[in-house]
Amino acid sequence: GFNWKVNDNVSTHLRGDFAEEAWGQATRPTAGYGTIMIDKAYTTIKSGALTLNVGQQSGAWGMASLWADQFQGVTGSIDFAPMTLHFTYSKESENGSNNDNGVADANKDDDVYAVALAYAGDAFSGQISAATLADGNGYGDAHGVSLTAFVPFSDMIKLSAELTTFFGEFSATQDYTG
Repeated sequence: GFNWKVNDNVSTHLRGDFAEEAWGQATRPTAGYGTIMIDKAYTTIKSGALTLNVGQQSGAWGMASLWADQFQGVTGSIDFAPMTLHFTYSKESENGSNNDNGVADANKDDDVYAVALAYAGDAFSGQISAATLADGNGYGDAHGVSLTAFVPFSDMIKLSAELTTFFGEFSATQDYTG
């Protein structure tokens, strides 16, 4: 990877790897052997309590992930210790066309909107989050809600727990359940 700190408030991040035939095919484009694929390319901007990341980033959200493991979009956080508000907008898919005609069809975009409120203290930390995949091609939206907690009992023993559920439409014929 490559990180460039322009100044105390602006930095860029770039990471790539060589494409392999079997590794990661479910979440990466098939590029063939010896091709360098860029999986992260984003800029971080900090201003006071606000931090923004703009570009291609990883989709981790708590201990789970959003609908894709990588996305193009904007993430941000507002830190008002001990709480932090996180938000995400992601372009999940153009669905094969950049020409959206205003009608719900196979060419409409799929977008992810997410928000989380996190608490970090000495005794425990946790997060409650919600995300929506706005499905532009008429199947309906999918939603996810999670509650995450971390409790350190000692330096060697830490309890992590997460309750996550997805609901809504997955496709024209399949719904999310639990």
